[in-house]
Amino acid sequence: KADWRRDLVKVQSGRCLAAYAYASSGAGESTSDLVFGGHSLIAENGRVLGESRRVGDGLHPVYFEKTDVTCDVDLQQLARERRAIGTFGDTRQKEKIQFRSVVIADEQSFHLLQANQASRANTAKASSTAGIVTERKLLREIDPHPFVPANPQELDSRCSEILAIQVAGLAKRLTRLPDSADLSIGVSGGLDSTLALIVGVQACDAVGRPRDRIKAMMMRGFGTTEHTQTSAERLVEELSVTPERIDIRPQCVEAFRAMNHHPFGVRLDDPIDIEKLQLQLTQLPDDASDLVFENVQARLRTMLLMSRGFVIGTGDMSEQALGWSTYNADHMSMYNVNTSVPKSLVQFLVRYFAKRHPETSLAKVLNRIADTPISPELLPPTKGGQIRQSTESTVGPYELHDFFLYHFIRHGCSREKIEYLARNTEFDLEYSEHVIRETFDLFISRFFANQFKRNCVPDGPKIGSVSLSPRGDWRMPSDANRDAF
Repeated sequence: KADWRRDLVKVQSGRCLAAYAYASSGAGESTSDLVFGGHSLIAENGRVLGESRRVGDGLHPVYFEKTDVTCDVDLQQLARERRAIGTFGDTRQKEKIQFRSVVIADEQSFHLLQANQASRANTAKASSTAGIVTERKLLREIDPHPFVPANPQELDSRCSEILAIQVAGLAKRLTRLPDSADLSIGVSGGLDSTLALIVGVQACDAVGRPRDRIKAMMMRGFGTTEHTQTSAERLVEELSVTPERIDIRPQCVEAFRAMNHHPFGVRLDDPIDIEKLQLQLTQLPDDASDLVFENVQARLRTMLLMSRGFVIGTGDMSEQALGWSTYNADHMSMYNVNTSVPKSLVQFLVRYFAKRHPETSLAKVLNRIADTPISPELLPPTKGGQIRQSTESTVGPYELHDFFLYHFIRHGCSREKIEYLARNTEFDLEYSEHVIRETFDLFISRFFANQFKRNCVPDGPKIGSVSLSPRGDWRMPSDANRDAF
């Protein structure tokens, strides 16, 4: 009966959008023909937070021991879910039921809560020699990677389902295109374009289109490294799609000249040797920046893609949240298969596909790509030919951004609560409180500043409980003020 009881409590908490605390009679209350198991459970909105030991639960039987269980319940999250789901409010208006309220916090717990809040308020004022003021540790597990299951079997199952959803969405769109239509995709040798290409070839297989209708465009720019170029070449060959190689650097130079722009202060005299210019740009200091230089490359690539055929988009949800794209460049496509996939999950999807082709050259190139640092490769490489532009060095760790994104969008958490949750995960072992706060500041700043990009994103499949589509789950004015948050 224990499995049935556990399922009943879990499902009922989900149906009622509630916390469900179940306390069974214990073995010490057994009498006559009945033996009670002492099974206690706490569930929240369809998830079991904790349960006690019970009679018959394994190698160490419980007889007359205490079988209590203590967990923290997130009432704010439950209230938010009830506001967001319209049917809950409709039912409440129809059913006028009187409920009995039970106070479960004693006076001592109340004073402890007040003391913790006072301690947090005084932390900033405390000197370093006075010791560290700590807050009570949460009595529930906070997953540091809410988009990535920790259990390997569950992760494989999740990856399989996500790939199937992406393929099904694109396959449906392909059925609305003429049989003669070409598909184009920019393949850079990076994670996002690799995942999009994997989805593209599977969608073509699903609807019976030959893979060679996919034009894999490898467009070398000033930031392309030999490492990513080689990865792209090998990937395109392994997936049997049509390769197209275009060096966009001469066109970029012509665009700079037309704009009378001198990239990084370098004058573009006529005529100019592209390779000499490339070598000159690699001598730049590591902190050199030129946004026009980057945007011209991104927009030229998109122009070439759009002119070739139906464009499969590659940008992921984390990039959308941060606005980490060039408007009307990599920001745009005809259908974006990665639109709801967070960056922290992309690598696992690529590795999962590699596992489905063990001991093959395809698996080797996929794992090689998964090991490559994340970069848009729009700035020249270093003198040694290494990637200069690391995305995470600029915007911060994606695992933190995805954690913030999940709790901000999915649960509507406040700033204080998100930072508190981050401090109660394993993040506190990897990142200091200062780093968490700084990264969250950057996340909110970029999130509010880039809604105008999200308001005109292409179609794409929703694959989880968090989506930033303006036609679906996320409606936000472009000019919203972050100060209000």
